[in-house]
Order: sequence, then structure tokens, then C-alpha cells
Amino acid sequence: MTEQFRVLVQSLGQASVGALELRLGHRSAFESVRSTVRAAPWLIEQADERLLSLGDFARNPSLQGDPLVLRGRKVAGQAAELPIPDTDEAFSLRAEMAEVNGWLATADIDYAGCTVEDRIDLSQRFLRRIFNDGSLEKGGRLHHGFWQEMPKSRRLQYLRLQGQPIAAVDFAQMSVRLAYAQVGTCPPQGDLYFVPGVGGSREGVKQVMNALLAGDKLPSRMPQGTRHHFPVRVKIEEVIEGIRMRHPALVPLFASSQWMHHQSVESRVILRSVLQLKALGIVALPIHDCLLVRYDKAEVAKEVMERAFEDVSGGKGQADVDLSPLAQVLVKQSKVA
Repeated sequence: MTEQFRVLVQSLGQASVGALELRLGHRSAFESVRSTVRAAPWLIEQADERLLSLGDFARNPSLQGDPLVLRGRKVAGQAAELPIPDTDEAFSLRAEMAEVNGWLATADIDYAGCTVEDRIDLSQRFLRRIFNDGSLEKGGRLHHGFWQEMPKSRRLQYLRLQGQPIAAVDFAQMSVRLAYAQVGTCPPQGDLYFVPGVGGSREGVKQVMNALLAGDKLPSRMPQGTRHHFPVRVKIEEVIEGIRMRHPALVPLFASSQWMHHQSVESRVILRSVLQLKALGIVALPIHDCLLVRYDKAEVAKEVMERAFEDVSGGKGQADVDLSPLAQVLVKQSKVA
């Protein structure tokens, strides 16, 4: 998006060209209005004559810029973007992302709803890995895919891969299992967010556990938005003690700022899974610790993801499958048949 892009848009919007309708924005002491652009009647006619739809327009991955983003430490809530170091590691990371983005660019991804009303841009597939704290060893999650910005219910209902409904294959209790892999111990049986004796909800315990692993000091009060998950009489110290009793092996990791490290491991697990599924001809769309795949490939994806978790972290991961409503119907029909 250089200065030439602005010149190009203005040229296409000239009456002698007639490809675009351009409305220039303006700023004043009272309001600020952005410039807007839309297809002019001539351009729409040209597209109609050639039977083109929005799905025929796409982005060229080679023109999308660097798929690696490195941010510095946050200062006053803001993190500056830093140059990517010229290292073998960066070259390898870039090559992996080029393979993923090239695969997704040609993948058969569709949307059964209205792309215009729901503001879905099917060509927005170029993923970037965002690293934090000035290190390629911290963070690294994949961002910017159009499916990542959609509500979960809409993803499951309307997304199609190769014309088929999808399933979400999601790692269960990812941060806790990564912590156990880090200390080299197997987690206890059952729900890892169940802590007897504190009287709180599962979601409340999950938020406190995440705070214990992510922060650099023990919380002195309930994390923001967590208080209503516990009875009024329950104090944060009681919840922490309950978690200590349930997960004694993880106590050395509490208040040691593990969040960025765990994100790094998580992103490597997901990227490895995407590439291994690509080798099997299976398109997988990542959302942090989850992959969206064709519903009939969900069990294969689950196996690949759990194996990748073990290969990368050395621990045991657990992935759960959530079928879309249409996929559930199709699975039932296949069983009846």
C-alpha cells in the first residue's frame, strides 16, 4: 500500500476510465470521514459478461509481504514492530509459511452464507506468524485468515472445504498440557480444570490457572472478569491453593511468565500439523490451537495433531472433534445406511 496505490485508485475513478466510483474522505474539526470506493457500472457489466463472482478475485501470495512479524516488548500497552533478523532460523520459518500460504491460496474454500452481508472475503488467506518480545522464540501464532475473524457458530454452519461441511479439531486444555510437557510429567486423569473444594465454575478455574502460568507474580485478586465464576466468600488465595493441591508438579511454573513460551510451542504444533495434513492432501485452517478440516477428515486430523503435540513438546496432547450441524446429519445418515 504505497503512494502509487492511491494514484492507481484515483486513476481508475476518473470519469474517462469509469472503472470505480470514488468518494474522497475529509477531515474537519467536527468529523473524520474515510474515502470509499466501489465498482462502477462498467466494471460490474464486464464481470457479469464473463460470469465472474467474488470467488474469482484473489490475492497473490507473492505480493503480500513478509509472513513473519516481530514485535518488541509492550510499552504503555503498545509494541513496536521490529525488523526480522537475517538468520537461518528466519529463512526456515519463512519457507514454512510460504508453503502453507501457497497451499491455502489454491485450496477449495467456500462459504454457504452470503459473503457480502456477512463481510466474508474468501481471498483473505495469507497467514502471518506474529512473534513477540523481540524474539522468534516467543509467540508465533498464525493470524489474518478470514475464518479466524468469524463467530464460531457461523464458521461451523457455513464454511465448506472441497464442497463439504467442516469439523473443528481443538486441543483440550492446551496450556495446562503444555505446562505438564514442560516439566516432563504426565497430567492427572480427568478434567484438568476441575479443582475440588473451591466451589467455582470450570471457566473460573481455567482463567485463574492461565493467570498463574502467564503472569510474573501470583495474582492478589481474581483476574478481570473472573469474580462472578466463584462464590462471594471464596478468595483468590483459596483458589490458588486448590490448584496447587490438584497440580503440584506445575507449582514451579507459577508466576514465571510462561505464556509466550507456551504460545511458541503451540504454534509449532499447529504449523507442523498443517504441513503434515497438506502432505496427505487435506486442507486445514488454523485458529490458534484448533484446526478446521473437512468433516470426513476429522479423525485423521485428530491423530496428526496429537502426534505433532508429542513430537514438538514431548508430552501427550488431547484433541476433540466438534462437527458442524450439517456434518452431524451426514454422519448419522452414513451410519444408518
